[in-house]
Amino acid sequence: MKFNCIFIISVLFSSISCSKDKTNNCTINPTYDVEISSIMNSYCIACHQSNNASGGVILEDKNSVEQHINQIILEIESQSMPPYGMPAPLGLERDSIIVILNCWLDNLVQ
Repeated sequence: MKFNCIFIISVLFSSISCSKDKTNNCTINPTYDVEISSIMNSYCIACHQSNNASGGVILEDKNSVEQHINQIILEIESQSMPPYGMPAPLGLERDSIIVILNCWLDNLVQ
């Protein structure tokens, strides 16, 4: 019985670590006009637009998002943004958004 428990826990940990693979192998090519602006409009614009720039950060156009993309990714990964009480992606949606943003960033620097 003890062996079965250890085996099951090992399988679970290995599957979790594989599902969170962050090797930056982008198989998608997200664009600002489609994916990135949609993410910003859904989760960021309410607080980060020119007439209401929370923390002094404006995220209402491509240039401003490019300027802050590293911080955006960090904030979403740490789940400090969007703040409590605001619409926020959960679980797999959050993971997907992080992948999309990282791939967009990779394509920007290439």
